[in-house]
Order: sequence, then structure tokens, then C-alpha cells
Amino acid sequence: MFYTGPSMNPTLRASDILHIVPYKHRRIRLGDVIVFMPSEGGRPIAHRAVSKDARGVLTRGDNNSHVDPSVLEPCRIIGQVMFAQSGDKWRRVFGGTVGRVIGNLMNVRNLIARRLSAVLNAKALGPSRLKIVGTWIMPRIQTKIVRFSARGGSELQVLMGSHLMARLPAGRDRWVIRRPFRLFVDEAALPTGDASGDHRSTKPG
Repeated sequence: MFYTGPSMNPTLRASDILHIVPYKHRRIRLGDVIVFMPSEGGRPIAHRAVSKDARGVLTRGDNNSHVDPSVLEPCRIIGQVMFAQSGDKWRRVFGGTVGRVIGNLMNVRNLIARRLSAVLNAKALGPSRLKIVGTWIMPRIQTKIVRFSARGGSELQVLMGSHLMARLPAGRDRWVIRRPFRLFVDEAALPTGDASGDHRSTKPG
């Protein structure tokens, strides 16, 4: 059958031709990529077997975060994906122990990607989580606030060693915080007001 959808990326890719072998008397192994009919009907699905018990098999797409919600009964299983064909190129789709390792690695990769996305996306983090990150990181970093003469007045800068973390340009009342420091620098703790005036000197974070 033709594969569609992203749930098994990168193991399977859209428009791959899947070569499926019925199980017949073979047992399903954890790690096998199996094709089955969903309980609600519709097109067949290709996912990896991740656990099984007396009720049946639980599956998950290599690119999915969660195990499929329904237990897969033997009567809905069409067979095991052995090869995927893209154009003239064939590649083996591993099952069993090797497939289980691949599935676990994909699951770890997805977990890391979700965590990195949450950390690197300031909008997703929100102020409360940023504050938590800053509270943990900032005491471990030596920072200082310095004043430089600049055109139109003076400019304040927050430095970590020789690295510029944030600056308050002359004539401005809002700090410009550089990436990735904006993830953990708490602007509310920085000196307020215009850079050319008096300031409350406070350690950032």
C-alpha cells in the first residue's frame, strides 16, 4: 500500500510503497511495524508494536508522542511492513529487537525535541517558567551592569564576562535583550527608566 501521513517519519515517508507480509502463524514481535485497520474504520494504519498482553497489541507511530489509545486485536492486523520503496530505491524496515531499539530512539528524539522547543520558544514558556529558569541560572552566572557614553546620552549594558546580554540605549525606556538571554533575564529586575537618568541598580534574573 502507499503510505501517507507523518506519524512514522522518518522511518516511513509519504508516498512510500509498503511491502507487507501477513503474519499467518508467525508471532508479532515488539518493534515490528505492523499494518492494521483502525477500530473506527477508514484507511489502514502502519505503526510500530510497543507492548502486548492477553488483550492484544499496543502501537505507536515513531513520530508520535503517545501510544495509540486502543488495543489492537489480532483480527484487525493485516501484516508486517518488511520493506519501503521510494522510486527505484528499497529499504528494509526493521522489526523485532532492532525495530524496538529504533522505536525507543525515535521516542527519545521526540522527547528531546519537545523539551528544546519549550525551552527555546519564549512565547511557549510564558513569564512564570522564564522566571523559574532565570532563578536557577542567574545566580550561577557572573553578571554586571555598566554604563557607557553614547550619542545622545549614556547607554546601560548587562554583561556576562565580555558577552553582551542586554542593553538600554540612550533615550529609551525599554531594554533590548539578546537571544538566548531573553529566556532567563527578568527585565523587571533591571534598572528602569531612561538610560541617561538615575537608575535602580539590581542584579538581573
